[in-house]
Amino acid sequence: MIKSIGRLEYKEIKMLKERVDEIYDFIIYDGEDRAVRELNNLLNTQNYYVREIVGKHMATYDNQEKISLFVLQNFTSSKIYGVRAAGLFYYWELHKNDPNSLISLLNGFWDNTPWEVEAIILDMWERYPEQTKLQMHSWLDSENPKQRVLAMHGIENLAFTDLEYVYETIAKHIDDDNEDVIKKVSNIVFQVTKNLPENTFPYIRDWLLNAKDVRANTIKSILDKLLEFAIQNKTNEEYNVFRLLLFQVIKDWQLDDNKQLVDIAMKLQAKQKNLERNQEKEDD
Repeated sequence: MIKSIGRLEYKEIKMLKERVDEIYDFIIYDGEDRAVRELNNLLNTQNYYVREIVGKHMATYDNQEKISLFVLQNFTSSKIYGVRAAGLFYYWELHKNDPNSLISLLNGFWDNTPWEVEAIILDMWERYPEQTKLQMHSWLDSENPKQRVLAMHGIENLAFTDLEYVYETIAKHIDDDNEDVIKKVSNIVFQVTKNLPENTFPYIRDWLLNAKDVRANTIKSILDKLLEFAIQNKTNEEYNVFRLLLFQVIKDWQLDDNKQLVDIAMKLQAKQKNLERNQEKEDD
């Protein structure tokens, strides 16, 4: 029995591949209807790893001309999410050494397999960062908000090597009119600021200068979360620099000439005092 969630053990992987081998025989020897039924049953699962193993194993057989046609006809437009996802993993395995093919592949899957698209984008950032950078802005110019959200997946990992690129991308989309895109932007800023506060706070300040209400509220929400994180992790030495810089920014902004910065800093200081009082009560 193959588990419905979580990583698979060796025996489960072996069993799964053996079942795919049987399905391959159906495909090759004119039993495609049975192959479709077996695959639908096998892939009607919430387990990400089952989809991945099935899709990638399909790419290992010799007769790829027939397999490729079978996948095209039965995977990509299936009503079952797991089947569509396995199809994406199949193509990913076939084209994993060709970034241009991977880019073309993603363009057909933004809407129907989002979790697996995220995995491919993470892989592309790791193996093909320059090609992915070149393609990123085209993806982010899409009218499809799902594509804009997915395209930014993993971009925070570039912060240590190309922070300017990360924040140029954020600056371009911080006023996006889609709520999910804004959530993604906010999460990226939150993650990067925790790790590179000395580089990030100047960008945040620039975004707030003359910001309209929507952007100001977005950034205020990010700063609220950062402050909560700082208080919750007050004993974690890993975040000492982040914590000290955040508290200093709150003090400095209260003396700024920009009224919006002053207002936000005052609210943050009040929140800081309240959070610290509550933390002291919990510690007692």
